[in-house]
Amino acid sequence: ISLNQLCGLNNNGDPSSEMDFEIDINDVDKIIDPLFDLLHIKSNQNENYATINIILNIFVELTNMLPILIKRFYEKGLFQYSLNTLAIPELMKPSLNLIGNLPIYNSISFIQNMIENGLFPRLMQLIQNIDHTSIVFWILSNYLEAAPQFIIPLIDINLINLSVGIGEQSSFHVKREIAYFLSTLIIFINNESAIKSLFNERTIDLIAEMLNSGVENLMIRCIFAFQKILGLAVQSGSIDF
Repeated sequence: ISLNQLCGLNNNGDPSSEMDFEIDINDVDKIIDPLFDLLHIKSNQNENYATINIILNIFVELTNMLPILIKRFYEKGLFQYSLNTLAIPELMKPSLNLIGNLPIYNSISFIQNMIENGLFPRLMQLIQNIDHTSIVFWILSNYLEAAPQFIIPLIDINLINLSVGIGEQSSFHVKREIAYFLSTLIIFINNESAIKSLFNERTIDLIAEMLNSGVENLMIRCIFAFQKILGLAVQSGSIDF
């Protein structure tokens, strides 16, 4: 069975073109097992990476369309597989996309397991790689919002300063993901002293800049962050908050 026949891809055999999936929910079970088998094929390394890249992108689209499949994929080891393949440059992008989709299923135990298996340090290794910076911050935001109790303890002033520094020198595409991450962090941190110690004028300026971004969900997230800051300032009676 060819990969295109198996998954109904309409990409004219070009793995670099946009994939248009049309998959009937009743056929999903017939698709999953052969795809997992194909992940472990043995062939020329470059050919193998090209095939695996396509397969991982298929899984990304499946999790986008049918989030209920995330549990099944997790139990089959797909997300641990993606974590392992972050070490392979040819497979980084689809692996990161898959990892970023995991919180959609809203399983705290799945997220905890990914953190315990070393997700955070692997993301930190990629955070300054311009090809992956925006998706790393997208992942951090997703995990932070889904399970702040596991992510907040990993974030310190060094990461905040690094994030702001990257944002100040980056394109809008990267900057917006950083601003969204920092705003999400402000919203979910409940310790007033922690907010004071982690955030400064540069951070606030970066978030404020995105209020005029025209991206609705980003602007709303930034507004909520400022509401949190102003609320704490009122509570503490400090205009310097």
